[in-house]
Amino acid sequence: MIKSQGMQGGKGLGVVVVQAEAFFVTSQYSSAQYFSVVVMACRFFIVWHFQPRSNVVRVRNINGTSDHDCRCGSWLKHWELFSKEKASLCVEESCTNEATVGAHVQKISSYDNDWYIIPLCKHHNNLRGEEIELYGSPTLVSANVSETCGG
Repeated sequence: MIKSQGMQGGKGLGVVVVQAEAFFVTSQYSSAQYFSVVVMACRFFIVWHFQPRSNVVRVRNINGTSDHDCRCGSWLKHWELFSKEKASLCVEESCTNEATVGAHVQKISSYDNDWYIIPLCKHHNNLRGEEIELYGSPTLVSANVSETCGG
């Protein structure tokens, strides 16, 4: 039997407690040659502490941006130069593919219409117009070349 419950810990930490009970049945012979069944019960608790996701960054991939160029050689190099980071993995939340492109995205919000560059794999870069949830808090680099590399 497995039961789980969630509760709020201190300082905004979430806590999940899982209680599991397992029963093991074995047979054995005693010295008097009587057959007996031994039932062993085991109960254990697993506790996970996690930080609730309150500052999730969601972006939308922008259609038709492949015509835009910058002086950095590629948009992925542009992101590396201005983020001062090395692109390794796609920043989509659940992806473990290598980041191969610098994708043009917009934050999903009503107040920020700027274009940004993030490292994505080809698969997630091809999700045109779809919402993408980002892993952690990746650096969003401005795609406005007049503010960065000068076009």
